[in-house]
Amino acid sequence: MVKGHHEESPSETIWGELLGRQVQIHRDGNLVRTGFVEDVTHAGDGLWLESRGIDHRALYAKAEGYSANALRAENKENA
Repeated sequence: MVKGHHEESPSETIWGELLGRQVQIHRDGNLVRTGFVEDVTHAGDGLWLESRGIDHRALYAKAEGYSANALRAENKENA
């Protein structure tokens, strides 16, 4: 976890509400990536993280075993 940040409970996370938020993406209990949500699928079962630095824009889907945990009180404007 990033120092000074608190994760929301994954069971409470609704992906449709993550647009513009900084999140941590996990799969099989392992941290995959941290980034800002650029877009969310209409069904709310997939999200796009924006490209930043060497990380390309990427799609993560619940059906592929990914979970997204929002980092509290952090948004793109404050990063």
